[in-house]
Amino acid sequence: MNNLNNQKGITLFELLLTITITSVVLTMLMGLLTMVLTAKADLEYDNRLLNESYYISEYLQNQTFQFEPQYVQFTDNGSTKEVKLFHYEISADPDTGELKWDNTSEETLLIVFNEGSDQIFFDGEVVHPGSVKLVGQSNLVFTPIGEPSSFTDINGTTVSGYQNVVIELTLEIEITLPNGSVLDTQTFTTTIII
Repeated sequence: MNNLNNQKGITLFELLLTITITSVVLTMLMGLLTMVLTAKADLEYDNRLLNESYYISEYLQNQTFQFEPQYVQFTDNGSTKEVKLFHYEISADPDTGELKWDNTSEETLLIVFNEGSDQIFFDGEVVHPGSVKLVGQSNLVFTPIGEPSSFTDINGTTVSGYQNVVIELTLEIEITLPNGSVLDTQTFTTTIII
């Protein structure tokens, strides 16, 4: 007991041991903090890409379903693919009972996927912001269900198109951040059934 009461401070060994333990703990905490910040940044990048893909696909689906197309036509010009949606008023011929569409009330919407410009358009407007580009394997695949149907308008003009189609949209998204850096691309696929 007398030995403990006679000490006037900590020894050099105790000081070095305290500094060593403190530096090891601080190094571990800094490593943990760095890992958390890196994981957070990765999740934010992935979420940004996922949100952009959701926005594009949900916007196209929502606008298509609200439009209620009666038939669809598809054009593939190599690098440009167009899906034309038609909506019209239907009337029945009182003599024959045949259904006819009134082309004077016809409305059309156009979905255009242009591989050259890395953009997708809906009714003439780009669906995604300028910082988002559709690159690489981005594609629009049009799959008709059944044979094309023919429609006769009230003037006797016959038009053909598909009433039931599946549009598969594959988006390889690349986002450019305001500082000029580019996020890693990711591929997303969505299906629109009309």
